[in-house]
Order: sequence, then C-alpha cells, then structure tokens
Amino acid sequence: MSSSIPRDSKPLNAPSGASLADLLISDIPNPPAGTTGQWLLSCTNKNTVYIQNLNNPNENYNLMMVARPPGSTLPPNNVESGAQWQWGTSLYCAFNDGSGVWQVFEDSIDFVAGIIELSKEGKSDPTSSNDGMNCLGGESPFTTTAAPR
Repeated sequence: MSSSIPRDSKPLNAPSGASLADLLISDIPNPPAGTTGQWLLSCTNKNTVYIQNLNNPNENYNLMMVARPPGSTLPPNNVESGAQWQWGTSLYCAFNDGSGVWQVFEDSIDFVAGIIELSKEGKSDPTSSNDGMNCLGGESPFTTTAAPR
C-alpha cells in the first residue's frame, strides 16, 4: 500500500549547468565530520559526480572525475549519464552516447581536493531512453580490473 511508503521532500541543489539525468542513493564511506545519513549521487555531463546529503541539502559537493588507474579513460565531457545503478556495494554510471559504463569508487572521495575516482568497466549502446536499476543483493556482471587506491 503506497500510504505506508515514507515520504520526505528536500530541495535538490544541482550544480549550475550540469545535467542530473539519473541518480542513486547510497551511503558515503568516510563522510565529512558531523554529517549523517544517506547521499544522492549523480554522474553529470561535466565530468563531475554530484553528491548531496539527504539530511542536509546544503551539504553537497561537485567532485571532479579522476581516472582509476591514472591515465585510463574518463567519460566524455558534455554527455549525460542516463543510467546509474548499484550491484551490491558497487556503483555504476552509463553514458547515453555509448561511450561505456564506469564504476564510481565512493571510497576514493577526497572532499578537500574535490575528486572521486572512476574506472571504465564495460561497453554500452548509445540511447536517448535510458535508465538504471538496482540489484543490491546481486553480483556485478563486471570484473573490476582497476587496482584500488
């Protein structure tokens, strides 16, 4: 019954000029001191990952994407990520131009430097109608080859 679903409304403080075509909700390992709760996460069309605390919308960051391992491929700039999902504890973004699927490493967030690491994990088809899914209890279909930090 839909009346039993908790509802809460918080503003989305999206970065200016960035497209948040899809999003997911996750816990952030090692959040800034004093923050609690879950975070909204969205890969943007500006080679950044936007995160916002769901308890405090003013606690938000626009993190620059950094390739893992260094020198590997990043998503192209100005392309929307229309699908974002989670397999177990692994987070992924797929970009609508068909450039691929990237894993987002929440454990690499550096709030001081304003960066987050991503690793290209697979191919994707170009699409203009895209959405993600969550398989929290499933195993990822990708074999992560990127070495951890």
